[in-house]
Amino acid sequence: MKNLITPFIFCSCFLLSCGASKVKLLETEQLKIKKTLLETKENLSLSKRNLNKLLDSTAYKQQIYQDSINLLSAVLLQKSTTLDSVQQLQEDSRQKSELLEQQLSESANSYKKKIAPYVKFQGKLRQQQRNLTAMHDDLKMLLENSPGIKYELILNKNDVTVVLENSFLYEPKQYFLTENGRWVVFLIGEVLNKKSNINAEIFLYPSSNDKTEWDMFGSMGMMIHDRLNEKGIEEARIKTTIQVETKRQQTVLVLSYPVTNLLKLLPGG
Repeated sequence: MKNLITPFIFCSCFLLSCGASKVKLLETEQLKIKKTLLETKENLSLSKRNLNKLLDSTAYKQQIYQDSINLLSAVLLQKSTTLDSVQQLQEDSRQKSELLEQQLSESANSYKKKIAPYVKFQGKLRQQQRNLTAMHDDLKMLLENSPGIKYELILNKNDVTVVLENSFLYEPKQYFLTENGRWVVFLIGEVLNKKSNINAEIFLYPSSNDKTEWDMFGSMGMMIHDRLNEKGIEEARIKTTIQVETKRQQTVLVLSYPVTNLLKLLPGG
């Protein structure tokens, strides 16, 4: 009996020893599990905190982004409104510019029509001045090549004036032309023949209003008149004017265009 108990006790002790070892092992494992759970819990808590921080940061950034978007939208709206205003101003300016350009064009055309007669008048006047200059040069050449001719030739703005001394032009105390006088009047007629629109006005200067003297000067003027007629100068182109001037012993021939022809180019002329 004693022998049977001993193995039993041994066996029980062994079992108890094994059980204690397993319990200790289980406790160790339990501690490990608890430690792992604790670490996991801590890591989870840290992850939550990080997540919250991330969420807070994301929300802050989203708010910043939203604020930026709102600001940019407001600026864009303002710029768009400003652009619309500028475009409207540009359109208004364009319309006003076109209207002004049209008015200026109409005004310019009206002005051109109004000044056209004056431009034509000025052009004709310049042409006449050129013709008078050419006539002066032709007459100067003819007179310079005629020995014994005494004269004064003057080119004015609107005429060519030939001044001849009475003592050279007429016979003493008579109204007849001298030989040189007939020649110089002949040369003047030659030049006038080339300028059919130029007239000749003869100025004579008696020293008094004495009728006999005036008649004589009238006859002197007729001698020049007839001499020009001989060269084919029409009556309408020759005029004689007698003026009293006590100290002037000269006959003056003024060669010029009729003023009335130019005046007809002007409004109301």
